[in-house]
Amino acid sequence: MGCCSRPNLKTDDPQYLTNFCDGTYTFQMNRAERCALTSKGIRYWEFVPQLTSWPADLNQSPCPLHRTYQILRSLLAACVRPTPEPTLDLANGHAVLVFDERNPTFQPGGKGHSAFVATRGNLKDPTRLRECSWQQIVTAMRKNGRLNWLTESLHLKYGL
Repeated sequence: MGCCSRPNLKTDDPQYLTNFCDGTYTFQMNRAERCALTSKGIRYWEFVPQLTSWPADLNQSPCPLHRTYQILRSLLAACVRPTPEPTLDLANGHAVLVFDERNPTFQPGGKGHSAFVATRGNLKDPTRLRECSWQQIVTAMRKNGRLNWLTESLHLKYGL
């Protein structure tokens, strides 16, 4: 579960003066846009308000994408159609977070779980984002006796 990289830019980075962000969705570094990525032509904030309750025309602190960046980016990849002029397909597009239940990041209070909850809780249609553990997948696979070879291999290699 990746965060936005712009707040991590170091002062010696050649792009620091144009691309650094302090983790808020505000005008910074003399940019004309609130988001450093928008200034680079990345159009997340064109579509974010259509999918979520996060407005693009208001300052926000912290930036809602700071900790939810990768999960929202995956959802946008599923929902935005790359037509000559990209459009959001609100009739389709879903994302599933597949995780290992043993990973503390995805347990309540972990960064991955928190990013999932924050993103899903702010979606206009929360059913667009779901989660499923590898343990649930393997359990379902075990119900089909023809997949025993695969579930046994997953158990031996990964403990699933």
